[in-house]
Amino acid sequence: MKIIILTPARNEELTLPIVYESLKQATFCEITWYIVENGSSDATFEIANKFSNTEYLNINIWHEKVDHEYNVGEVLSNILADAFDKIIELHKNDDIEYFGIIDADIRFDSGYMEQLMKAFLDD
Repeated sequence: MKIIILTPARNEELTLPIVYESLKQATFCEITWYIVENGSSDATFEIANKFSNTEYLNINIWHEKVDHEYNVGEVLSNILADAFDKIIELHKNDDIEYFGIIDADIRFDSGYMEQLMKAFLDD
C-alpha cells in the first residue's frame, strides 16, 4: 500500500519531530511525506531537514517563501492547493492509494495508521 501525506508546517519546531516519530512507526506501507515549510520564524525548516528516510518513509521538504504577516486561511489554502497539484503531477504514474493531509502538531498512538487504513479497507 502506498500513501502520500502532506503536512504544512509553520513555526512547528517543537511538534514536527513528534509527527516524524509517529510516522516512522508505520511499517505496514510505504509513506511519502511532503513537509511544506511556509514562512517559519523558528527552526522548523532546519529540523525537518535533519529527518532521515527509512525503509517505509520517504521525506520531501519544500520551503515556500511567504510574508510573515499573512492571512492564514487564504494563504494556507493556496499553499496546500499548490502543493497538492505538484504532488499529483509528480506521482501521476505511480500507484498511490491514499492521499492525506496531516497537521504538524499532532501525534499518533502506536498502531494508529494501521487502524486507519484497516477502516478504509473495510469500508
